[in-house]
Amino acid sequence: MCRSQNAQYRMITTRLVSAVLFLFLVAPAQAQSPACSCTFKEAPWEAYGTKAACTTITRKGGTSCEIEFGGLSADPRIASALGIDAADPSKVYEVLETFLRLLRRNDRAALSQPRFLSEALPIFMRGAYLRPPHGELNAGQVRSLDKAVKIFADKYSDQVSKVFLGSTSEFSTTIDDASFTVGAGYIVVRHPFAVLVTRYLPQE
Repeated sequence: MCRSQNAQYRMITTRLVSAVLFLFLVAPAQAQSPACSCTFKEAPWEAYGTKAACTTITRKGGTSCEIEFGGLSADPRIASALGIDAADPSKVYEVLETFLRLLRRNDRAALSQPRFLSEALPIFMRGAYLRPPHGELNAGQVRSLDKAVKIFADKYSDQVSKVFLGSTSEFSTTIDDASFTVGAGYIVVRHPFAVLVTRYLPQE
């Protein structure tokens, strides 16, 4: 990576750190209940991520859960090895920076624009399952999950936008082996490889 690119990433990273601190410190009214959460096989174990822009991935029958923020953990080498055309790191930073800038203004209408959703949702979700695996990776299942995520984001972004903005009720749909449930600011994906919970917008 050239020096100018390094400087650009440092500048973007500095902005992201400031924005992430904001995300943790948003008004208490937005923190009445957990946002990104892991549900384990046995109580009383639980884990929570940030109030928005995060995805949890639960595997191994509910005994393993990882929390991802903003798609930053997606590894281009893993995507390439799996034949997945994922966004490059500069695009991930760009989308996350835009997301956090709009979130700082609480511009939910802009955050829920279908075109932006179709771009941001796969990035946020891919950060959870296109990362260095802890244990054996089922390549076929990951490709299947990614295909479903991309189809969902392209096909249902208009409907997701309406749910996120409160103009219609939550809905569920199935794409191949993946089932999707969309609620107020969140999406749950259930697939043989893993369960994903993405908290896109903070709760109001």
